[in-house]
Amino acid sequence: MKNTLNQRWDLDSIFDGGSNSPQLELFLTQLENDILNEAEELKRKQITDIKDWVKTIHRVQDIYARLFEVEEFVICLISNDVEDHKAKLLKERTDRIASSYKTLENDFEMQLFNISEHTWNELIIHSEIESIAFPLNKMREYAKTKFPLDQESLINDLSVSGFNAWYSLYQSTINKVNVKVDLDGELETLALGKAYNKLISSSDRKTRKHIAQKMEQACKEHADIFAASFNNIAGFRLQVNKRRNKEDHSILTTPLRENRLSYETLDMMWSVINKNKSIIKAYFERKAQYLGIEKLNWFDVSSPLDIKTTQHYSYEEAAELIINLFSKFSSSMSLSAKQAIEEKWIDIEIRSTKAIGGFAARFPITKQSRVFMSYHGTPESLRTLAHELGHVFHQQMVLDDIPPFCQKYPTSIAETASTFAETIVANEMVESAEKKEQKIALLDQKIQNSVSYLCHIQARFEFEKQFYELRKKGSLTVEHINDLYVKAEKDAYQGYLEDYSDFFWMMIRHFYFTDRSFYNFPYTFGYLYSQGLYAYALKNRTVFEKKYNDLLRDTGKMTIEQLTQKHLDVDLKKQDFWQNAMDMIAADIQQFLELTTSSN
Repeated sequence: MKNTLNQRWDLDSIFDGGSNSPQLELFLTQLENDILNEAEELKRKQITDIKDWVKTIHRVQDIYARLFEVEEFVICLISNDVEDHKAKLLKERTDRIASSYKTLENDFEMQLFNISEHTWNELIIHSEIESIAFPLNKMREYAKTKFPLDQESLINDLSVSGFNAWYSLYQSTINKVNVKVDLDGELETLALGKAYNKLISSSDRKTRKHIAQKMEQACKEHADIFAASFNNIAGFRLQVNKRRNKEDHSILTTPLRENRLSYETLDMMWSVINKNKSIIKAYFERKAQYLGIEKLNWFDVSSPLDIKTTQHYSYEEAAELIINLFSKFSSSMSLSAKQAIEEKWIDIEIRSTKAIGGFAARFPITKQSRVFMSYHGTPESLRTLAHELGHVFHQQMVLDDIPPFCQKYPTSIAETASTFAETIVANEMVESAEKKEQKIALLDQKIQNSVSYLCHIQARFEFEKQFYELRKKGSLTVEHINDLYVKAEKDAYQGYLEDYSDFFWMMIRHFYFTDRSFYNFPYTFGYLYSQGLYAYALKNRTVFEKKYNDLLRDTGKMTIEQLTQKHLDVDLKKQDFWQNAMDMIAADIQQFLELTTSSN
């Protein structure tokens, strides 16, 4: 490992010149023309010949890959420099191109749907097509639920000023919510997100309670707008869903299909989680005791323990540690991280013009990845770096000679490799902590993460389910939504907390997304699936690397149940895998309980 590593990424190897790249301009122009020509070709004739279908599929798949490449690149440009106005114009342009591709894709899927069974059976065993038979079958299956093309176009057009407009209203409103707080005698006005970050990072309970009250006050001033947005987004979606899924009106039908997951598997996961809630209760009780209070409130759950930790890792130290730790589970994982670090795929520099947040981007044409984050040298930053490098490993597995249509994997599995990688590093940090207090603090951070997936996101899921069922009968008032959210929290936390937040549904942007619904359970699934994988890895060290690599390569080629059965010989509809995952979390909590027995 070099003494000094590059802290900024190289984007020029993808398109030289950034937002002013002549190469990028040519790429975009060609892409626009190819989408237009392909759309006209599909409209002009009904394809019947197998050879013509093979050529058409290859062309559409190539267009998809090029669109993905350029969209990811533009996101990197905007994140790289929030003051790059040319990049923002490029984003508008790629959005228009993506919309054109969506129309093309709709027509393409309808043509797939209209192929005779005999021709279809011949097509999917064709030597050039059989490797992408699964995504093509999914497209054809999805097309069955769609309206005729002119009606789909009408829905898309009406969505701009209807469905999507409600999300835009929500977005503009939530961005204007300011929280006025008094911190140490100084009055401050904070954006909602910043106020929440201060709340969960404060070790002073009076400060947390004060910020929580002010957040509630600020949100409720706009409650009517949030409720109207939520009601109308849900109403629009329910009406479309009702007509698309004529025999199955369950609001979960579409998100489960998109995540390639069965209801039986999802239900088993939640069932095992609920059976293991007593260990979480023990953690809450001990944390309350440690904080010197009788019972945790909702704003205490994610609070840090008042422990001063001095751990700091330079970027070079973090990189070396991650590469070495990954190698204990997978040499290919370790090599992937090394490549990303040494070939300048990572931007960790802290600078004023850089966007907030972090992500990993993949480029199917150049077969490269990029990582974006701000690195602060803290244990949290180290875990985040490992998390994003886990994404890179998954991306490199599917970019390795996998057809573009099979590179698409659902949200439910997208967080698996990243969380698995983060777990490797988090466990090592706990194990190697020299001081008892540091070990306790690191364990608490790990367990907080688990609680978020097992309780907080479960509350979101149950709330959203109940909301949609009730919304079928008409709009819900603010008061009704408040009550519904508190009930979901109480059920998910099984009454372990002193009090709950009745306004938090206003802050969760996922409820208002119009491109997908139920953007919650995939995160719990991905997290717990990664813990199950970790438990499997510990028991099967010698064969794990190959099984894991093969599993990641196949994430775009089959359902998650098929994937797990094929590579791990595990039935996700049974409780064993999920119980093994929960045992990993229970072990963390048990260690926390033992270490804090006499800490007060």
